[in-house]
Amino acid sequence: MKVPEPYKTKLLGEFDHVVEKLSEERRPDEKMYYFSALHGTVNRILNFECTEELILLHHVLNTLFTAFNGRIQALMQGAEPAIKLDPLLLDKLVEHTRNLAEALREDKDASDIYRKMIALAYATTGNGYYLYEKGVLRVT
Repeated sequence: MKVPEPYKTKLLGEFDHVVEKLSEERRPDEKMYYFSALHGTVNRILNFECTEELILLHHVLNTLFTAFNGRIQALMQGAEPAIKLDPLLLDKLVEHTRNLAEALREDKDASDIYRKMIALAYATTGNGYYLYEKGVLRVT
């Protein structure tokens, strides 16, 4: 990712901290608490260095957070109980976040990781969960 070094260092430091916390925490809502730091950090960096790459990164992270957090909050309130949050989806969230950090650190193309993250977000929706449960939407 083409971002001036001080910003990249800050961003990767946040990713490292968040990945560590995601791996430690067991409660989905606590995982989302830490995950939210990522799109927040990118948002702040955008105020100083606005690039299409950073906008895409922010959008993917924000979409993922919004989808997972929405599902978690609905489940905590007893709404839409048929739409579950499979623990595998949270495991994949941690895995893809770790992989994204490495891709950013090594300036590698993250397109495949972004696609996987968006598929995870979709699996938290009504139709997405139906397709996931049916085996049509695969999270890898």
